[in-house]
Amino acid sequence: MCTVFVSVDPGSAVPVLVLAVRDEYTDRGWLPPGRHWPDRPGVVGGLDLDAGGTWLAVAPGAGREAVAACLLNGFGHTADPQRRLSRGGLPLIAVSGQPVDQVERYDPFHLVVARPSGVRVVSWDGSSVEESELPAGLSAILNDGPEGRRSSAACPPGILATMNARLARFRARLQAAARPEPASGPPEVAWGPWLPIARGDGLPPDDPAALIRLLTPPGGRVWGSVSLSLIALSREGIRYDFGAVSEHGPSPRVGLETVLDRTVLSTSRERTPMDKEPSAESLAEMGAQMEAWLVARGHSPSIPASTADAPKWQRDMLTVLSAAEAAGVLRKCPHLTPEPQPAAVMAEAPDLLLCLPCYSEVLPRRVCPDCRKPSGSASLEGGVEDVRRGPLLIYSRMRCAQCAWLKSPTGPEGTFGA
Repeated sequence: MCTVFVSVDPGSAVPVLVLAVRDEYTDRGWLPPGRHWPDRPGVVGGLDLDAGGTWLAVAPGAGREAVAACLLNGFGHTADPQRRLSRGGLPLIAVSGQPVDQVERYDPFHLVVARPSGVRVVSWDGSSVEESELPAGLSAILNDGPEGRRSSAACPPGILATMNARLARFRARLQAAARPEPASGPPEVAWGPWLPIARGDGLPPDDPAALIRLLTPPGGRVWGSVSLSLIALSREGIRYDFGAVSEHGPSPRVGLETVLDRTVLSTSRERTPMDKEPSAESLAEMGAQMEAWLVARGHSPSIPASTADAPKWQRDMLTVLSAAEAAGVLRKCPHLTPEPQPAAVMAEAPDLLLCLPCYSEVLPRRVCPDCRKPSGSASLEGGVEDVRRGPLLIYSRMRCAQCAWLKSPTGPEGTFGA
């Protein structure tokens, strides 16, 4: 039972605001927002590990209007199982500016497509498509459509009552609060009075009106709110704040982090470790540091190889990495400074630079880029890690043992540097 609130104010410096809560089975695997799709390097979104799509995607713009797309499941007639396509591909299609073809192959959905110039909702109930433009003011989109007006007959009465309670409570709370105009700064400053409301407004997760919800049926899968997204769209750019629901106690916790902040494009972007040209001495010193670090972790010593000889997985990483750097949205851990220093980049998140200690910490949580399932281990005996070493960066791909053997004719590539 996902919920999206959209505020449209054409006269505001930030004309479109989106508040989106994702409800899902809590054991369904996912990754936080990033550039997870090499064929769409300009798209940022969370990754669903089951089907490879997303529930929400944004495209910063890069010379055109920024756009965000959010997906809600709908009610109605389901698609033919033999021809069914995953609905998680719809936000990726929408932010790429492509039309949604073969709609009959999707289960019912509501797709919210937001730009600074306006917001439209595409709804499909398995029988017909309906498109609508959201008016100025505050609108709500639920699993039974904009303002709960579509497919209500197919919605179970219990779920309908819960959606109506949530809508009544939080529409009134958001309308009573001052509308923010998010700019640069921490989420608490940018979103002002909206933030505590978006985080649940103090309601326990079992309250019928709760925005941050948790349902634990006897002997069944746990269903609840797993993440919160806050998006601000202006003519100058886009801001995207994201947080996972970490606790479902009496007061659920949602810690927000800024994924994208392109709201001030005229100022200099934050510098990255690739912004300063290192000296030959610095390169040699960093190369020695990375080599010693890799060997200490059990990797083979590096062997000379040119960039032209890089495998496809490394070239795909470089494509996304370069696009993110050019767009000014390259992410990095807080320990990296503008000075040249060793860093690591992972195949499953090629727009994120990590210092070596942080890279070590995330190893147990890594995901196989082929099947998008856990790699199995942070050690070389479990997940199989392929490594290439450049002058400043360690490029790493860790696949689960099954993919490493099945997808390489001669078995795993092993651990080699370049």
